[in-house]
Amino acid sequence: MTPQALVAFATVAAMHVVGLAMLLALYRLLKGPSVPDRILALDTLFVAAIAQLMLFGMYLETAVYFEAALIIAMLGFVGTVVLTVVQVAVTVLVYVDLRVRTEGLDLELESMERFRAAA
Repeated sequence: MTPQALVAFATVAAMHVVGLAMLLALYRLLKGPSVPDRILALDTLFVAAIAQLMLFGMYLETAVYFEAALIIAMLGFVGTVVLTVVQVAVTVLVYVDLRVRTEGLDLELESMERFRAAA
């Protein structure tokens, strides 16, 4: 077996393994028990897609797929950061709303406003 054939075989085998990893990440993305798990699965899917493109570029011996992988890396980073920020903001809003409702802070603020209006 020539070295080129061995590298081609290893590349195809690695592409199969990365494809399996993409399927597992897709499963976690669809069935994840929580939103942070789904965000992490999406980030893992981006990384696996980058690896798949790099391996495919190596297999075809062309540099076009490397540029596509770079674009996916940038989009994946921005997407993960945006989703994480939105998730944190929603969590904070839900926490504050729950605390206001359970501790009756809204009623306390309303009574203080009435007292100021009467004075």
